[in-house]
Amino acid sequence: MIRIHLDSRTLERTRIAISPLSEAIASVELLHRCGSRAPWPYTAWAERAWAVLRANPLVAPLRVHLELSEVGRGALARRRARLPGALPV
Repeated sequence: MIRIHLDSRTLERTRIAISPLSEAIASVELLHRCGSRAPWPYTAWAERAWAVLRANPLVAPLRVHLELSEVGRGALARRRARLPGALPV
């Protein structure tokens, strides 16, 4: 058995990832769905991630993808707003 002793500050910053790739994919999906307005406990992380995406030219392709998805979400919301409530979307 392995024991790892962590203080409370370290423990609250600790995240256990089963697969780093799946964590990366889930993170991009969260940004795709929520933009910089992610729900708690991801709110601060999403705001920082969007700030990096806006400022760092190395991640420009990802930023473009996420910005296009933001535009698409807005267009879908406008389209839904024009449809009568009885029609399924």
